Amino acid sequence: MEELEELSEHWREMAKRVLADAKRSLSNGVYDAAAVSSWIAANLALSALFIKKTGLEPNVNAIPELLKAISKVVDVPDQVKACKDMEKHCDKANSLDFVPLGERREAAEKAVTCAEVILSYVEGVLEEGD
Repeated sequence: MEELEELSEHWREMAKRVLADAKRSLSNGVYDAAAVSSWIAANLALSALFIKKTGLEPNVNAIPELLKAISKVVDVPDQVKACKDMEKHCDKANSLDFVPLGERREAAEKAVTCAEVILSYVEGVLEEGD
């Protein structure tokens, strides 16, 4: 159990660092990296919360599935639930097809915003429990 506690805290801290990387990438116009880093940050944060609340390591890594699993043990606000489809933003920012730069930027911005919302939610829930 102690190992999972450490893993949860490690992933929580990693989520913060990766989100900072996403914001840097966004400000530098590297939209694909911003979107992917945002998804990773959100995934790490939700996984950390799942571990902390259940004592189990999650066996899913898709954000909709993580949110569904977490909602069984803690209330998930609508603003966080609205981010369940953030993979779509990542796909658009990373598309190999032609996507206008403005649309790529907008998709990356949405992904970063979702990661911020998710990390803020996770931090709040974990601070309540500490």
